[in-house]
Amino acid sequence: MMFERSFPSCYSNQEFRRMMDQGGGRNAVIAGFTSAVACLATVVEGASYGHKYTFITDASTSHVIRGNDEEKSHDMATSLISVFAPLAAADEWMEAQTMEHHGYYATSD
Repeated sequence: MMFERSFPSCYSNQEFRRMMDQGGGRNAVIAGFTSAVACLATVVEGASYGHKYTFITDASTSHVIRGNDEEKSHDMATSLISVFAPLAAADEWMEAQTMEHHGYYATSD
């Protein structure tokens, strides 16, 4: 789904907020062009409502922040987002969802 927003956080869109409150906030996936703005703001605000996110790192990027190139800016944003949400690469996340859907669960040694 895609939602238009008037402020950095997607929570500025009332339809988005309603969807998250009605159960979408159990473990939503977030990715996008502006990891340092919209993704970060949404994950942080969502945490205050008890909403959970997984941030897809390789499906996101960032604009230049204070002289840092896009990659460094994205790395900084990703580091901040990781305080509030687990991180995943797109292929790893999709594989985990497929495994879970078929009743397989990864275990750690």
